Amino acid sequence: MLGTLLDGRYSIISQLGRGYYGETYLAEDLRRMKRQCVVKRLKPASNDPNTLREAKLLFDSEARVLESLGRRHEKTPDLLDYFIENEEFYLVQELVEGYPLSTLLADGQQLPEAEVFNLLVDVLEILNFVHQSQVIHRDIKPSNIIRRHKDGRSILIDFGAVKQVNTQIVVGNGQVTFTRAIGTPGYMPIEQARGRPRYASDIYALGMSAIQALTGVAPSELSEDADGEVIWRDRAQVSPHLAAILDKMVRFQISDRYQSADKVLYDLQQLQRFSSTPTRRRTLPPIRLHPRNLSALVAGGTTLLLFLLVTQIYAYSRFGVFPADVFAVMRSLPSSLLLERSASGRSVDAHRAPLSLNAPIFTNYNCVTFSPDGQTFATGSGDGSIKIWNFNTGKLQRLLTGHSGHVHSLTMSPDGEILASGSGDRTIKLWNPRTGKLIQTLSGGLNHVNSVAIATDGQTLASGSNDGIVKLWNLNTGQLRRNLNGHSGDVNAVAISRDGQILATGSSDETIKLWDLNTGKLIRTLSGAGNVFSLATSNNGQIASSSSDGIIKLWNLNTGQLVRTLSSDRSVVTSVAIDPDGKTLASNSSDRVVKLWNLETGKLRHTLIGYVTGNAEYFNAVAFSPNGQTLVSGTGNSTIDVWRVP
Repeated sequence: MLGTLLDGRYSIISQLGRGYYGETYLAEDLRRMKRQCVVKRLKPASNDPNTLREAKLLFDSEARVLESLGRRHEKTPDLLDYFIENEEFYLVQELVEGYPLSTLLADGQQLPEAEVFNLLVDVLEILNFVHQSQVIHRDIKPSNIIRRHKDGRSILIDFGAVKQVNTQIVVGNGQVTFTRAIGTPGYMPIEQARGRPRYASDIYALGMSAIQALTGVAPSELSEDADGEVIWRDRAQVSPHLAAILDKMVRFQISDRYQSADKVLYDLQQLQRFSSTPTRRRTLPPIRLHPRNLSALVAGGTTLLLFLLVTQIYAYSRFGVFPADVFAVMRSLPSSLLLERSASGRSVDAHRAPLSLNAPIFTNYNCVTFSPDGQTFATGSGDGSIKIWNFNTGKLQRLLTGHSGHVHSLTMSPDGEILASGSGDRTIKLWNPRTGKLIQTLSGGLNHVNSVAIATDGQTLASGSNDGIVKLWNLNTGQLRRNLNGHSGDVNAVAISRDGQILATGSSDETIKLWDLNTGKLIRTLSGAGNVFSLATSNNGQIASSSSDGIIKLWNLNTGQLVRTLSSDRSVVTSVAIDPDGKTLASNSSDRVVKLWNLETGKLRHTLIGYVTGNAEYFNAVAFSPNGQTLVSGTGNSTIDVWRVP
């Protein structure tokens, strides 16, 4: 293969690796100034025409998934291209400059607990995102975890789903079967070896990788007890709390394991908060104090203790957090006067209790919506629950359960009688928000549901999914009215104009499409929108879009013209909302702040920073109250912040 030119542009330089599923090469892209990239070659399991046909369909489908993941998360490599040449399948991916974890573990080397802790957090944050996208990695092991040179963070590579083209065959009766399970023995749990991988299978593989890092022993060399549980603690120097977490990650029975990455993250965060994960320390010589400096030392120490005491009291009274991160408290001070309250999805005891594997899970709030009268608001969470809060008191009023996947979107009918929720479990549920009763579940032909919206007349519900299809439903009967086809990527956002005439849909294909809501006809396509994450309409015929490139764009709904760009700070803007009078736009992003913009001038009005621990990677959701005087934002650290709009 060396020196081969693939697809007329990729010149192979050297071989990086070889395995059962194919080969990996370093290449230069001749159309992009010889930029280096990684080319993976996958061979189908058979040259049988039926097998090749099925393999091509599978390859195209899984490659699109990888492309979407790379665009939406900075710790998964970008898929730059994919193609088929001479009945062989090729993926072209971003070259991640770094070294695999396996090189650190060569010859039985062991890593300190603090380093393994950081490794777990890095990879679990990636898995949390990947699993929300309904993707299972299937082949987590030290050689597929890359330590990136530029920042020392761990990157996950070589997703296993696309490798099925190498194992899939069509037998005589036309049925598709697989010649072997995707994965690596030792890191692959029993259910995956039987061809039934689950999200918990990835957690098992990561746990085994971490145990290898702590012990210096490959999984195949570790013993098991009579129940199939791995025996490893006697080979490692590890705290009992972290050992307990790892034990739960690698339980033999999947039902005994952690079921989601965010649950493992929560326990790790509790461990970090309450038991001080060990770090490397340097022994210093003793300090000898001169008597005349002693009084200055005592005064300085007293001042420091008083400062720490004041910040802890302030954090507990304002945010309900103890103990608090002093630096996070100081960061929040400039805007904290606008913070009316913080509501937590966890009990007070959860903030104070030491680490418990049965503690309430870490909850990320993905979406928020207000009732029309402004008396309540609802939040959707990563644990599949929906919470309804009393706006005036900040108390949790009602808990709605029923979704088995992340709740990605919520919307309320204009009369406040129906709350619609869209989830990663491929369903839309309609609830009575006053009673908490489930009215109906919509599931016919749905994929992973990213966004839902209800028209102003209360008759039509729109939904967008990962299959690129927009669906229009009769809200009263639950019947599907029509499918709207046209997007070539995930539909991440849907929004309906304030007059109820136009439906806007935003996609990972970097377009926004405008549809006639009554007829379903496509009006126009807005290009150059980026990978759209969120849409919001105003009462003056405009629509705002946010995207993964950190840019907020304001468009004219009637003409499709770009009105202005509000931001280009490169932080991922996860959500936008426009107040009822159409004058202020709120955005939240991966830089952990909420920003308020003047829509008439495009100027930034205010930056709002609540108390955020280092564990909250995103502000996920934002919504204005019906009177526009209050803003609610949901975070990734189990907190809802309620702000007074200045």
